[in-house]
Amino acid sequence: MGLSNSSYALDINFQVWAWGDNTYGQLGNNSTTGRSSPVLVVGSHSFVEISGGYFHSLARKADGSVWAWGYNDYGQLGDNSTTTRSSPVLVVGSHSFVEVMDGYYHSLARKADGTVWTWGYNVYGQLGDNSTTDRSSPVLVVGSHSFVEVMGGSYYSLARKADGTVWAWGLNSSGQLGDNSTTARSSPVLVVGSHSFVVVMGGMNHSLARKADGTVWAWGLNSSGQLGDNSTTARSSPVLVVGSHSFVEVMGGYDHSLARKADGTVWTWGNNTYGQLGDNSRTARSSPVLVVGGIPLVSLDFYSRLQYRHGATPDVVNDAAWNAYRDPFLSLGYVQVKVKL
Repeated sequence: MGLSNSSYALDINFQVWAWGDNTYGQLGNNSTTGRSSPVLVVGSHSFVEISGGYFHSLARKADGSVWAWGYNDYGQLGDNSTTTRSSPVLVVGSHSFVEVMDGYYHSLARKADGTVWTWGYNVYGQLGDNSTTDRSSPVLVVGSHSFVEVMGGSYYSLARKADGTVWAWGLNSSGQLGDNSTTARSSPVLVVGSHSFVVVMGGMNHSLARKADGTVWAWGLNSSGQLGDNSTTARSSPVLVVGSHSFVEVMGGYDHSLARKADGTVWTWGNNTYGQLGDNSRTARSSPVLVVGGIPLVSLDFYSRLQYRHGATPDVVNDAAWNAYRDPFLSLGYVQVKVKL
């Protein structure tokens, strides 16, 4: 999950490029000057995964080490300090991770054994270590859990097990933990209901999950209709996104949601103040609407990582708030583009 005005791309040589806001050194180019074109993250690094939080960035190498840079007031860089960094520093400890993900001011990583480790801001228990103490180095999420996927929300965290159950911890003011309460949790609690999910995603204060049958379920804040259940009522347990839809991918934005079908069409719902739903309007929607223009997408995510089928030349939908990246990125050799809204 990312919520700042910086963007990242991983090229075919496993180098990270960045552009946009750089107030806290989150571009990783050893400066704090904003850039309107890509600059290389410094150091002789070879990364296989990138993620970005609120003014901080994370990247993982093939050897499992995680590196971080940017804002660090809460220890979210994991280098055993609270010093902001404008170039990558190693997350401390003899760790080997297979997945890395960000929250608002906290960071998460998963190991091959299914354990999840966290660091950074913890006032709502979003680190899951049964405390509300900030951590500047990785701590183990408590409980005998083995997860296959981890995801960061704003001030909360989500993780999925191989059996399809989803667990959550942290801020719960709008029911975003899905445990049928609005009580913050500092250790994992089970999302209620007899559900088996294949993917879970976090927005700002709402959560989404997809089942193998293509249905999408959502819970948490719903003031803009971002749960897609044809209402604006917050939910503390999963509700079905309305309509006879079968999706292959789902993502959560700040207060809107996106989902993609196998035919490449993208459907959106929630806040639309800036045209972020791409339906040629600025009207909030509480049920899925089709993104106009017939854009043939093969991937999407919260950062608007839009990987077009080769040869497609779609237009930016409605206005610049719909961040679309086209064939030039592919021709430049980028294999992953993340635009943080």
